[in-house]
Amino acid sequence: MKFDEEVVRRTSDVMSAEPDPGHKRFREKFDSGKRGDCLTAFQGMGVLALLAMPIATLIDKKDHGCKW
Repeated sequence: MKFDEEVVRRTSDVMSAEPDPGHKRFREKFDSGKRGDCLTAFQGMGVLALLAMPIATLIDKKDHGCKW
């Protein structure tokens, strides 16, 4: 089998190319849709977090709100 430098050059150019902008836009949208952590969602509320956390857990629908 003969080693073809041109094929290697073309293959390396394709592999080193930057991802298409559509993939980047999809990744940004996907990452922005992640749910926040419940342990840090009520972090700044102090003692009120003791009331807000259970109420938010009961009111939130499935796959909404924060993630336990």
